Amino acid sequence: MCCCAIECVQCIVYFLNIIFILTGVGLLISSLILLINGITGAMSILVPGLPYFYVAILLLIAAVFILCVGFYGCMAAFKGDVCALIWYYVLVVIVVSLEASTLMMSFAHWRSGGYHPGVRNYVTSRALAAMKRYGQEGEEKFTDAWDKMQTSQECCGVSSHEDWSKYHEFESDRPPDTCCATYYDRCAMAIDGAELWDKGCDDYLVSETFRGLGFMGSVVFIFIIIQIILLIFVAILIFLHKFGNDPKNTCCGTYVKAETSI
Repeated sequence: MCCCAIECVQCIVYFLNIIFILTGVGLLISSLILLINGITGAMSILVPGLPYFYVAILLLIAAVFILCVGFYGCMAAFKGDVCALIWYYVLVVIVVSLEASTLMMSFAHWRSGGYHPGVRNYVTSRALAAMKRYGQEGEEKFTDAWDKMQTSQECCGVSSHEDWSKYHEFESDRPPDTCCATYYDRCAMAIDGAELWDKGCDDYLVSETFRGLGFMGSVVFIFIIIQIILLIFVAILIFLHKFGNDPKNTCCGTYVKAETSI
């Protein structure tokens, strides 16, 4: 068997392995961004208790693992050692399995027509429980986040403006001023009653919580396809090294038998 076969497959493995390493770098950057948003982002303030931090740590660990496997793959492909290539193959299979599990878990909250009811209930219950912090001393960031959301999204409360009287000390039909359709200072206290936003902010809260999940799922799916292709070529390379002719006794375009040498 010509050495070109091994060299060509080896080059393809190198190329795919570089892409594999780049996926680890991308995942590392994504995990750091998610970690920062989980600590200081608006959604972590509006809906406290969401597992942003833990998800970011898991992604960070996965990214480091992928980088280590990628660098090990480069060494294994360069040495051409069958045992090292088999271990590399097993490690990539583990990575693909973990990514596939993550992909399925990421879309487990989807149902036809919208989010899984359990997910919506979880997000809204967390938001409702936190509403009592609005306007309290030391909760300026929380108050500002609610005001910005209600103003920009033209919504009020979680389900409706009545949430402010149920979960806070606001009087009925007297929510924060940012619930007013026409905003001015103390508009909600108008004697003739203010025109309030009809819809709640629950749709926005749920959608923002999982914003970008579809994009991330698509990216992970592409990663899996690339890694499956990598597995195929690693398997071919293992076969060539284990069952092919010794490359020392072959050259590109010419087959030279060892026993003919004098």
